[in-house]
Amino acid sequence: MKHLTLASALLAATTLLSGCLNDTEANPDEIWQLQSINGAPYSASVTLGLSSSSYGGQGPCNRYGGQVLDDPKAGTYRLTTPTSTRMACPNASAEALYFSLLPTVTRAAMTGGSLTLYTSGGTQLRFNRIPG
Repeated sequence: MKHLTLASALLAATTLLSGCLNDTEANPDEIWQLQSINGAPYSASVTLGLSSSSYGGQGPCNRYGGQVLDDPKAGTYRLTTPTSTRMACPNASAEALYFSLLPTVTRAAMTGGSLTLYTSGGTQLRFNRIPG
């Protein structure tokens, strides 16, 4: 009986998290594919959808999402720490690096078909727009 209760609780938590991630990713303005971190090609597949108030996508292993906190009057731009599903995979270290950089983003700039996120530590994440 205890195993059934634990399984039910895990199923409910997973369903709730999946619902949150779907809400977080709702209606992104554009979808982007991560190309490089500090100019070094990023070999794992990562997508990012951004809207004016939220972000989300698919990491190398897991779906993720969070909030965009943009205050033009104060001159601040920030992404909250992402929430994500918890699937194990061979690219877990690449995903951990990417997820750790998101809450340090302080600026975003678009040039042509590219989006660059700049972190407080000087790291640059460059994305290309996915046509669609």
